[in-house]
Amino acid sequence: MQKSLVISVLVILTMLPLASAVGLFDFITGKATQGDSNVTVAIANSAPTLPAVFAPTNFQLVGTSTANLVINFTVRDDDRSTDINRTASYIQLHGPSSCSSYMRNSTNTCTNTTSAANNNKFMNFTCTIVMNYWDCPGTWTINASATDLSSAVARNDTATLTVDALQYVTITPSLIDFGTLVVSSNNRTAITNTTVNNTGNDNVTNLRVNSTNLIGETDNSFAITAENFSATTHSTIASRDACDTVTGTSNGQQLVRYSYVNITSTSGNGSGNPNAVVRNETGALQQNIEVRYCLQLVPDVIKQNYTTVADGAWIIKAF
Repeated sequence: MQKSLVISVLVILTMLPLASAVGLFDFITGKATQGDSNVTVAIANSAPTLPAVFAPTNFQLVGTSTANLVINFTVRDDDRSTDINRTASYIQLHGPSSCSSYMRNSTNTCTNTTSAANNNKFMNFTCTIVMNYWDCPGTWTINASATDLSSAVARNDTATLTVDALQYVTITPSLIDFGTLVVSSNNRTAITNTTVNNTGNDNVTNLRVNSTNLIGETDNSFAITAENFSATTHSTIASRDACDTVTGTSNGQQLVRYSYVNITSTSGNGSGNPNAVVRNETGALQQNIEVRYCLQLVPDVIKQNYTTVADGAWIIKAF
């Protein structure tokens, strides 16, 4: 009888984690155990912003000339300041629409005052705007603009400034000359007159003359009193000249020693145009106006020169 051989086998079952089991399976089957995967993220351009504009509250013009108005502003770019276009920032000013000089630009004058850097999001700019003496008084709006290298634009038009009124005139020449006359001469027009030029931005609505006596240079006991003169802003038409030789009367206002005499009453606001600052009595707009003088009567005085040196110069006042 054949004996059966019984062999006992001890089976040990070790429980592996699922991941290890899968790996083991891959090893057995020859599959790869890992792989590479590229990851991409696209960051879109961040448009710049213009958070701050720094300008004077008030600005004073310069008579007869120009004045440089300096305005600063700050640009922020979350793509860092290296993304800000340093040559495409500017200021534009808008004044009262009633004036022809309602706009001024900072063309090619803005410069950045902060170095571009990847660790900085801000850049400061300084701009210079040339203002003319006739630019309108009142409130001007400041439009600041900046761009980045992707041509995205930042704007700020919330800031304003006030251009102050400037009353400024130039008067030429400094001498009023009647030439050589004889006693008892009537209605003699001065051979040099006064040109009043409004070189500010304020209204000129009146012209006044404060006169003095002309005292003899050799014998000061003789004088030609201020009341012998008249002044006017009438045109050069013969019938409306300072001395009307046709009717024998003067068109001007008689002057009074040490007193301001109103010789014309002009009207209108000529601000905003260098050729429209003063109105003469005909209503024609012009930048300057001529004051003409008449010596109505040469009194009984002796032969010598008569001047205002001793009694004080005449004052022509525009306001």
